Amino acid sequence: MTTSAPTPPDGGRTHRLSWLGARVVIGLFLLMLAAEVIIRLTAPHSLDAAGMDSRTYLDATRRWLNGGPFYLPTQLAGPYQIEYGVVLYPPVALLLFVPFAFLPAVLWYAIPATIMAAVIWHHRPSAWACTIILAVLALSPETQTNYWFGTPTIWIAAFVALGTIWGWPGVLVMLKPAVFPFALLGIRDRRWWLAAGVLTIVSLLFLPMWFDWFRVLLNARGPRANVLYAIGDVPPLAMPLVAWAGRRRGSIGSRPRRGAPYAPRARFKDDVGR
Repeated sequence: MTTSAPTPPDGGRTHRLSWLGARVVIGLFLLMLAAEVIIRLTAPHSLDAAGMDSRTYLDATRRWLNGGPFYLPTQLAGPYQIEYGVVLYPPVALLLFVPFAFLPAVLWYAIPATIMAAVIWHHRPSAWACTIILAVLALSPETQTNYWFGTPTIWIAAFVALGTIWGWPGVLVMLKPAVFPFALLGIRDRRWWLAAGVLTIVSLLFLPMWFDWFRVLLNARGPRANVLYAIGDVPPLAMPLVAWAGRRRGSIGSRPRRGAPYAPRARFKDDVGR
């Protein structure tokens, strides 16, 4: 015969109150997020800024495909100010950019957003994790800017999200070396090392352009010309990690998967009395 530990008299009430509070907070963040979207849609010239970064990199990619330079001549000639139109990603990022030079522009946004939403749903995050994720979306200007401008960071965040499930996709975070710690997801799996080896070999195909990239970084000037310029990308990249850390017991995301960055604690059924 199996006996269970007695439940505290106020345990159920406390649980209900905590969930009620979480839902209120989540609702407030949803309202704030909706208000932010409306403000951006109605602000003067805001629509003109939508997709600004994606256009920069895809235009540079088309220029490179047509035989021109990937980086602007002014970036290679000497010191320059980081402003709209400059290219700062390493040449291996062309693996991501080239397909979208031909695909519909909407897919640049739709695919990473769908990946992020699907991974968060996969992990079934708890109320506190959902609250943090919504707080990032509603309160982090950098996160909102990334999705509004279509910066490649939205793809880096999608690679982090996939890394929380299979591990090895985290290698693709190295397309933006400034946030390389997030690329270490799944490093304990040999498939991660295989993916890292493949990416390294492919990177060698762009060897002459790597020298140009280092010159671009050394010539850069301005507030964003420092090693901490990508610190604002941490909140959007951390969202899938929060979803993974806050997954509920019994959710899809709590099942151990080969290649995941961490192995969740195994659960065992109590067969006493059977």
